[in-house]
Amino acid sequence: MSATVLDNIRNHASDRMQSNGNNDADTETTAETAMVVPELLRNRALLLFGLALTAVASFLLLDRFLTSELLTLGAGCAVAAAGVYLAIAKQQAVYMLLIAALPLEATFVVEAGFSITPYYVLFGLLILSYVVHGKHVSLAETPSRLLITYFAICTVSLVVGLFTAPPEVHASSAMAWRASAMRPLIQWILTAVHILFFVVVLNRIRSRDDILSSVKLYLWIGLGLGLIGCWQTLAVALDLPGKDFTHAFGAAADQGYQYGKTRFYSAFIADFAPRATFRESLHLSHYLVSFLPLAIGIVLYRKQLPESWRIRTPLILVVISLATLLLTMSRSGWIAFAGAMAFMFCFCSKARMLKAAAATIAVIAVAGLALKSLGYFRFDLDIWELMQLRMDVEKLGADPRVLYLQTLWATFVQYPLLGVGIGNYGLFGAARLGMDVVLSAHSVFLNALVETGIIGFAVLCSVIVHFFWSAIGTIRKSRTLAAFPMLVGVCAGVFGMTIQYCTFGDRPGFHYLFMIALGYAMIRFIRQNPLPSTVK
Repeated sequence: MSATVLDNIRNHASDRMQSNGNNDADTETTAETAMVVPELLRNRALLLFGLALTAVASFLLLDRFLTSELLTLGAGCAVAAAGVYLAIAKQQAVYMLLIAALPLEATFVVEAGFSITPYYVLFGLLILSYVVHGKHVSLAETPSRLLITYFAICTVSLVVGLFTAPPEVHASSAMAWRASAMRPLIQWILTAVHILFFVVVLNRIRSRDDILSSVKLYLWIGLGLGLIGCWQTLAVALDLPGKDFTHAFGAAADQGYQYGKTRFYSAFIADFAPRATFRESLHLSHYLVSFLPLAIGIVLYRKQLPESWRIRTPLILVVISLATLLLTMSRSGWIAFAGAMAFMFCFCSKARMLKAAAATIAVIAVAGLALKSLGYFRFDLDIWELMQLRMDVEKLGADPRVLYLQTLWATFVQYPLLGVGIGNYGLFGAARLGMDVVLSAHSVFLNALVETGIIGFAVLCSVIVHFFWSAIGTIRKSRTLAAFPMLVGVCAGVFGMTIQYCTFGDRPGFHYLFMIALGYAMIRFIRQNPLPSTVK
């Protein structure tokens, strides 16, 4: 009897405790829900920014492809509703979609004084998701502060540019928007979006799972693009379907970009160079350089990594992506990849890196021999002679970009401190050369030099210097840690992309900023958390 009573008392007490626990949980949930409204109010500026970015990008894209205004409006509302629901309900899904869609930065482009792509829509949704979920975006870390400082200089440059009186350019109809008075403001807004993207990604990647999921998805998307690019090449050589699948989008055809057999892509050597989802093979090579060192590092150390840090990276896809990089015929891409491998050679096992170098040479030889036998190249030369032809120093000296560089320097000398104002160099350069198209600086860093002056250039370069200073210090202390191959691969990719950005581009791309943010996140994680060791 007494035992039964005691059991009843215990059961009753247990039920009460469980009930109290549920009540506490309900109270906590209610409190969290109640916090959403204050967070929304505190972040209303960010909320409005995300809504505006998503709405404008969606409308411009739909307006480009739909002829009916009513249909455009209806489709825009449907896309916005679905996107906002996804942003509110599935923040992780939006973030992963953001990584998977990084190639969209160069696809599906509408030119309106700037390049508008679906990627801005996705990023706007991620901003909405951050606001709705009450996520805090910290600017306390040094890289974020440096980029915010650079943006402040861009803002000052924008104001100064109003008084530098950029020359009037009689632009062609295709360039009318790009040469309009709105150009500086648009470029300033896009710079803000790219910097905010970096800050959000840096805040988003916190745990080991965040690092691994980000690396896995970025790596697999990249390897997939390498496979598509290789297939494009074979399709041209063997007259197979899929020579240029980007025709399906039809976005660039009306803007003067001619796909297929053009000198712009083939560099006089072949009738075609793989572009995957990119408008230029040069841009595809930049993307390939971003992840190939990471893939090679993982492959070289895969047997030494603990199970929890292993990422499946099929060797065959790495080989195919290497072949695709070769076939882009991008000189800067080749040099950037060589620089990335040199970076890895400084820190990784020399024996492993020599094997990687031998494998790379073998891939080049086999790919070149196979394509020559298929009649892919225009000349009866082997792959090494073709590469030498592509890297001819005399031809490099005759490149139009040499003239562009001289024009840029002459403009910089006139406005050395704060530059000509963000977005204005294209007009100054075009006026100097008497062109009817907006001139490009053909270098992210030189563009910063001429548009934001020596001050902006120094701050932008300080971001890169700080990254490698932090990365190299961490790499030297983590040679036996499980994250070592990934960190070296990420840093090598950033190093290669930085080299290539000395020859093209006007502002850092999303995938470049993503890799820098990923590298910073890994550095922070390694410093804050003990990691399992690898076997040397």
